[in-house]
Amino acid sequence: MAFILGQPAKRGVRSGFSAMFGIWSGAFFHVIFAALGLSAVLATSAMAFSIVKWIGAAYPIWLGIQALRSKGAHMSVNGQEAPESGS
Repeated sequence: MAFILGQPAKRGVRSGFSAMFGIWSGAFFHVIFAALGLSAVLATSAMAFSIVKWIGAAYPIWLGIQALRSKGAHMSVNGQEAPESGS
């Protein structure tokens, strides 16, 4: 992020857009190739597919349990608990 923001300051707006496009396109292809690799593994292994499927189902359940366990914790203001409203 700092690299992208620093390029226009050093070399102008066009250089900033070039830096942004280069990094974003690299990240895009990285994600695509990672997804294709995962797809290849999942296509060849039923066990790997089942593991990924169950992890994908368990994660939102875990998030829900964590949300229920938090019991609506108070939001903090400057490191201190916010006062409760009510009488």
